[in-house]
Amino acid sequence: MRRRDFMKMLGVAGAGAATTPLLSACGPGEGNDPTEERELIDWLAETGPELSPGFPTSLLAPAPTEDDLALAVISGKLPPDITGHVFVVAAIPWGDGTMIFNGNGIMYRLDLGVEGGARLLSKVARSPCYYADRATEGERNGFSNVGVTRISGLLGVRNELNTAFLPMGHRMFVTYDGGRPWEIDVNTLELITPLGWRREWKSSIPFVTGPFLPYLSTAHPFYDEHTDEVFTINYGGEYDGQEPFVNVMRWSGDALESWRLVDDQGRPVAIKQSVHQMAITEDYILVVDCAFLVEDEQIFNAEYSRAQEPDTIVYIVRRSELEGGASDVLARSVTLARESVHLTADYENPGDKITLHIAHNSATDASEWLRESDTLYHTNEPVRSELVGFIPSATDINFVGHHVIDGESAEVVTSQVVVDEEMTWGVGFLTHLGQTPPGRLEHIFFNSVGFTDETLTKRVVELYAEYPHREVSIEQLTGSKLGTLFHFDPVALDITDAYVFPPGRFGSSPQFVPRQNAKDGADGYLVCTVVSDDVSWEGSSGDEFWIFDARDLQKGPITRLGNTKLDLGFTLHTAFLPELKPRGSDYKVSVREDYSDGIEERPEDVRALLEDEVFPHFD
Repeated sequence: MRRRDFMKMLGVAGAGAATTPLLSACGPGEGNDPTEERELIDWLAETGPELSPGFPTSLLAPAPTEDDLALAVISGKLPPDITGHVFVVAAIPWGDGTMIFNGNGIMYRLDLGVEGGARLLSKVARSPCYYADRATEGERNGFSNVGVTRISGLLGVRNELNTAFLPMGHRMFVTYDGGRPWEIDVNTLELITPLGWRREWKSSIPFVTGPFLPYLSTAHPFYDEHTDEVFTINYGGEYDGQEPFVNVMRWSGDALESWRLVDDQGRPVAIKQSVHQMAITEDYILVVDCAFLVEDEQIFNAEYSRAQEPDTIVYIVRRSELEGGASDVLARSVTLARESVHLTADYENPGDKITLHIAHNSATDASEWLRESDTLYHTNEPVRSELVGFIPSATDINFVGHHVIDGESAEVVTSQVVVDEEMTWGVGFLTHLGQTPPGRLEHIFFNSVGFTDETLTKRVVELYAEYPHREVSIEQLTGSKLGTLFHFDPVALDITDAYVFPPGRFGSSPQFVPRQNAKDGADGYLVCTVVSDDVSWEGSSGDEFWIFDARDLQKGPITRLGNTKLDLGFTLHTAFLPELKPRGSDYKVSVREDYSDGIEERPEDVRALLEDEVFPHFD
């Protein structure tokens, strides 16, 4: 277990002000009392034998196994007050060297507090395009992998449903950046219905044809539990015959409503990269141009790469303007230094002050992947063949940002970032209490994947050679930094607690699970996946679920759950439901009716494919 050597906090008062480094001597766990109003957890799990550093090769080769497994406690004890259901999603890589995030989605539901302790149900997300893909595999007009996407010239683009979840009360949707969310049956994990009809969405790329059109969206739509509304995004770029568009969409359980975003000159807003994540407050919708860039050029040249934008553009929309039948609404923009993919916001915005909490993935390209032609930056040796398809290492240290924006004037009030030389490398996933963030977030948990020069490639380094916010010189990018799980206090602007994963064990997909009647956003547990190549531990496949006391991360896991058949890979986002209930809705888009719109204009073989291989699975 490692303690932090130091922390420096960079404070910027307003946009463009000077940067002042400050030192903090605070160690992990300070200010947290794990015994306060709860039984002392006086046990720990053993973390297993010492392994060699580096990423486990099993990350890239999970089995697409659907199963219902009893998970045993292989070390530690299961807390008696942990209950509920943790949902985890992952992509099943195609195994052809394309990106690890390109693959059929597989969903997991971890049931805690059930008879016997814990169970895990897994199910592949079988959308209409999944069945079309399976039926045309190996055929000339079938689907093939292009970078982060899977496309067919005749059929369109896959919606792989492999990225994240949208909990909506006691309902659940699985999501993807390039397609409609789909509601799932929380008991069986079977798909029920897409959110919205095809006619309610606009195709993002006009030259892509076929029944499976690309609908660029967000992998993180937002549910406001206070108003019972879902907000999502539909956007597209500028092409011959199409101007760029960004549509904010609102769904209250029936028809989708849509508004086009325009600037103060009436021009359509254009997204430069993606809207991987959005956020809302009680009065505002925040549409974020995220540093997850899927290059259109890769459709024609799979080797094409360009760097992410070095800053974050946030478009601010007043929720009150989504009324009155107007088709266009004003979006004001503000630019924050350093790029980002994942973020959250306080729900309250007193005095129109919006508070954003951001994982700044500085000079880090999560949409890139290691290729067979890649060579390592420092040695010029080829990358390990087992790691082809994995994401490259960060080319600079990352930050946790705390930004206050005036929603009325669209100006930065304060902008502060926290960095740690050990822990903020490859900062990615975050979790906190609740589906809708609390009025003011006081506890946020982050996961970082670390750094290793065994995935630092010459090609990606060159993309970021002129990165304008660089903190660590490229020549200093050597050795390795281990992945971490840490608690961020956005009030004190401090990392107050942290756990460093042992070498060779890859921790991902953290999910906060509150205790029953939790008193705050740290009163509970963190559940995460851990993948390794270690098969020596009795009862374990090397892939496990670890449970931490959220008030005392630094002491290590208190529970390890496993099964010799468990095969996880690189898991992505998570969600939590305290219990499984009937969906309580009859909303359902008929797949047959949805895809039959204009079917008479499609080639005969496409019509036959839909009729024979797709519709029967949904009728």
